Amino acid sequence: MTYLWCVCVIVVYNYGSVQSEVADCNTNCANLKGLKDGLVKMKAYIAEAEKTCTPKAAGMYKKLEESKDTPKKIECANRGGYLVEVDNDLEDSWLVSMLKGEVWIGFTDSHSEGRWRWEIGASITYTHWQSGKPNGGGGENCANYCEKKCHKSYCGWNDRPCTVPTGYVCEKNIDD
Repeated sequence: MTYLWCVCVIVVYNYGSVQSEVADCNTNCANLKGLKDGLVKMKAYIAEAEKTCTPKAAGMYKKLEESKDTPKKIECANRGGYLVEVDNDLEDSWLVSMLKGEVWIGFTDSHSEGRWRWEIGASITYTHWQSGKPNGGGGENCANYCEKKCHKSYCGWNDRPCTVPTGYVCEKNIDD
């Protein structure tokens, strides 16, 4: 026979002094079933989230569809992240294998034509432009992954007008 002992101590910080009292264990332990049910629901939620948010190194990524209501940069910020920043060939290859489509990344020259930079201000350590890109002049200031729509046999970076409706990828550091 297994017994579950519930020892409940509540610590209250009250105007500079700490007070402690033993709570009614019957009341608090009655909540244990609710906590267990919540844990089961949380595990199911995590399993579902892992299908769309894939952890990699110290980041988590989520592909979103373009919304007319909220700009992509703001939507990523609302979720605690930013448009994805691609640091190296390994990350680039991994994203291409996971995305299977055209999406915006956080690379832009909208602040100064021809001077591409990451929206979050990170150093440029890697690029993967398609041949002949970027070539858009003042009208194509955002970078996206493109393959079929760009008539290419591989998925690489393309410059396009920032207003073209396309999905996008948010990145979030899981250490934050």
